[in-house]
Amino acid sequence: MTKTNAPTMKDVAKEAGVSLGTVSKVINGITVREEYKKKVEAAIASLHYEINTYARGLKTKKTGLVAVIIPNMLNPFFAALTDYIEDALYKKGLKTMLCCSDGIPEKEIAYLNLATQNKVNGIVALILVVMANRLSKRYSDSAGIW
Repeated sequence: MTKTNAPTMKDVAKEAGVSLGTVSKVINGITVREEYKKKVEAAIASLHYEINTYARGLKTKKTGLVAVIIPNMLNPFFAALTDYIEDALYKKGLKTMLCCSDGIPEKEIAYLNLATQNKVNGIVALILVVMANRLSKRYSDSAGIW
């Protein structure tokens, strides 16, 4: 590991003197011998290792993110609605990816594409009704439209 790069699971394994599989098990809450768990946890702390949620999302196809696409944040209705949505998602252990489309269909499509490419767990989209029927068929299988 160099000073400019974030530590990896391999770095944690090397520091702890265990296999990469053991590090993975500890991080994912799978039972390992207590001595190995302590070694891995100590290595994680000393290296300041943080889980790469993007990499995890690529593997698991889940990121813990929900895309919220709204027309804008200037309208108090959308601001308040977004606040309630974010609060409800957070209570369920999910994070919010906020996208403001300005009511522009091309922007809405770009944000829907961005959301599905980033393997979001779901999409809350306040988009043009004309586009909704066409888009729901395309995106419902990949991320879920609520």
